[in-house]
Amino acid sequence: MIRPALLSLAVLAACGPGDRGGSTPDAQQAIDATVPDTTPAQCYDTVTEVEVALQVQIEESCAIWNSLAELSGRATVTRTPTSLTIDFGNGVVFSGTLVNGAVSLVYAHNHTFTDGCGWKATETLAGTLDPSSCNFSLSYDYVESVAVNNGGCATPCSAQANVQLELKPVIL
Repeated sequence: MIRPALLSLAVLAACGPGDRGGSTPDAQQAIDATVPDTTPAQCYDTVTEVEVALQVQIEESCAIWNSLAELSGRATVTRTPTSLTIDFGNGVVFSGTLVNGAVSLVYAHNHTFTDGCGWKATETLAGTLDPSSCNFSLSYDYVESVAVNNGGCATPCSAQANVQLELKPVIL
């Protein structure tokens, strides 16, 4: 019971009619000593499981191997100082760079098609990471290329879209 009474007296004394010119040097040093000297936290500075809300509008329907439908739901974000990987599950993993808020992520995957050719679909997400909200504002690019040409391959498709990824950490 003695400690709470002393604490109350110290608070009352600090609020008393004494010198209002500011804190004493000793008091300011005590305040400064309690404030940790750390850098601000970065978005996804550890491996983070997130819920993904996706807003997208794709401009081309021939992009049959696009993975946009796989981007909502749960994902795992892994970051190092200059690299970023977002694993959306089902084998859809975008990886690349994150430097000064600029994002460039790629996901490439191979497919066979009814024309007998082997195809490679390359999807790119590029844009920015907002450091205050930790949300991404990205453009999406989809390009097909012939990986194995057996003659008579179909015409490659390309597509673009604007993508907004809102990621919310999953708290367990």
